[in-house]
Amino acid sequence: MMEVFYNKDKCEALSTALRCVDRNQVVCVDGEWGTGKTYFCNKLREASGDDFEFIYIDAFRNDFNSDPLVVLISELSNALDGEEKRRYLDSAAKHAVPIIGKACEFIGSNAPFPASGFVGELASNYIRGKIESYLEVDESIIGMQAEVKKIVDKKSPKRVVVIVDELDRCRPSFSLEMIEKIKHIFDVEGLHFVLSMNKEQMLSSIDHAYGIASSKESYLEKFIDFTIRLEKPVVESHDTNVSAEIDYARRLVRKNFEEFASDDFIEHVVNFSSIILLKNSIGFRGVERFIDKCLTCYVSSGIRIPEGGDRAYACYMCCCVFVSIYNRSALTKTKDCASEEYCKSLLVDNYCFVSDRRYPIYEYKDNLSGGEEDMGGGVFYGFVAAAGSDKAINHVGSKYKNFVDRLVDRRFTYQAFHAWFDYVKSVC
Repeated sequence: MMEVFYNKDKCEALSTALRCVDRNQVVCVDGEWGTGKTYFCNKLREASGDDFEFIYIDAFRNDFNSDPLVVLISELSNALDGEEKRRYLDSAAKHAVPIIGKACEFIGSNAPFPASGFVGELASNYIRGKIESYLEVDESIIGMQAEVKKIVDKKSPKRVVVIVDELDRCRPSFSLEMIEKIKHIFDVEGLHFVLSMNKEQMLSSIDHAYGIASSKESYLEKFIDFTIRLEKPVVESHDTNVSAEIDYARRLVRKNFEEFASDDFIEHVVNFSSIILLKNSIGFRGVERFIDKCLTCYVSSGIRIPEGGDRAYACYMCCCVFVSIYNRSALTKTKDCASEEYCKSLLVDNYCFVSDRRYPIYEYKDNLSGGEEDMGGGVFYGFVAAAGSDKAINHVGSKYKNFVDRLVDRRFTYQAFHAWFDYVKSVC
C-alpha cells in the first residue's frame, strides 16, 4: 500500500542517473521510518527494466556478522553461477584475509617494553611488520577490486547495482563499517550502491563513534556521492484536516477489509482506528502493523457479530489490537485490573471532543449541549469507558460521563469487549 506515497519522479531520475554514469556511485536514499524507503528501492528495480543487474542486501538481517565485508563478498557472488561463483568466492576469500584480519600486529604492544637493549630492534621489527601489513592490505584491496570488476564485466552492458537496505536499523558500528568498506574497497567502475537509511540517525551514530559532532555530516558525505530525500508524503484528501498517516490508515482499512466485512463494520473500523492512531501519533509503519493485525484478528477469530453490534465490535477490536501492540501488560492481568489499565492506555487527560484541529471523525453527530457537533471521539471514549470500571469512567472526564449512555448501546458492550479481549489475549 505504500504506492499511495510512491515518488515516481525521483525513482525514474535515479534510474536515469545510474544508467548514464560509468564511475562508481554511492547513493543515499534518505528518509525517516515509514517514508517508504524499501518500497522506493523495490520500485527502482522495477523501473529500471533490463538495464541493471540488481543485488539486494538486507543489512539488518545480516548485522549479526562481525564484519560487513563478509556480507558484501557473499551477496556479490549471487550475480554468478556454478564454477564461476565458486572460483570468485575462493579468490575473494584469499584477498579478504589481510583486510579482515590485523596481520603483523606487535603482540607485545600493550605490555611493558623489555630491557632497553632490545627496544631498538623490537621497535624496528614492529614498524616493519606494520609496513608489510599495510602493503599486504593494499595489495588485497586491489585484488578484491579486480575480482569484482570481473563480475561487472561479465554483466556488461548491464550496470551492477547493489541495494543495501535497512542500514538505519543495524548496529551503529556495523552500519558505519559497511559504508566505509563500500567506498574504500568496492570503488569499481560500473558498480553502483544505493544505501537506504535515515541519514539523521546515521549522523548520530557517527557522532557517538568518533565524537565529531561539528563535522559529522562532512564525514558521512565523504562516502556518499549524492542523496535522494524522501519526505513525509502529502496526500490529497477530501478532508484537509486529516494527516497523511490517518488518510493512509483509512485507505488500508477500506482496501484490506473489503472482501471480509460489511460496509457498516468497515466504516466503524475506519473511524475508531483513526481516533486511536491520531491520538497516539502513529507513523506509517505503525499504521501498517496495526491495520494488518486488525485484519488478521478479524479473519481468524471466528467471532460472530450480532445484528446491530457492528459499532461496538469494531471499536473493541481496534482497542484490543492497539493495546496488544503498545501495552501488552494490560492483557496479562486479571480482568478487573486489566480493564482499568486497558482503559487508561486508550484515554488521554483533557482530550476533549475536537481538541485536535486535525480531528478526523465527522460521521457521528448528536445534539448535545455546549455546541459540540463531532461525536466520533465521544462514541469512542464512551465504549472504552463502558468496558472499564467507574474509576476508568472518571478518567474520561465529567463531560463524557453525562452522555456515555446516550452514545453507547450497552446491549453489546460487555460481550463485544470480552470476546475481543479474550481472543486477542490468546493469540498475543
